Amino acid sequence: MSREWAAHTAEHAAKISAAKRGKPSPCRKLSAESVAIIRASKGLVSQRELARTFGVGVATIHSVQSGHRYRDVSPHCLAVEEQTSMFGAAQ
Repeated sequence: MSREWAAHTAEHAAKISAAKRGKPSPCRKLSAESVAIIRASKGLVSQRELARTFGVGVATIHSVQSGHRYRDVSPHCLAVEEQTSMFGAAQ
């Protein structure tokens, strides 16, 4: 394989990868702040309680906490104290 072809192939692969990731939907139910709260609450608040609080299913909470959903949201959106105090968890 020539160097030019290898460079072309790598460039093409990068474009395909970026296209598959796509853009976040404007119809998302959870804000970046909500996602940060959900992630910080892992192990402190039940998934069922989080689901009720944010109006989503338990499966969505699990997916957010495990990193399968909302991957584009930075895990450091809020300070942990602010997040856990929302549920009255011990700090």
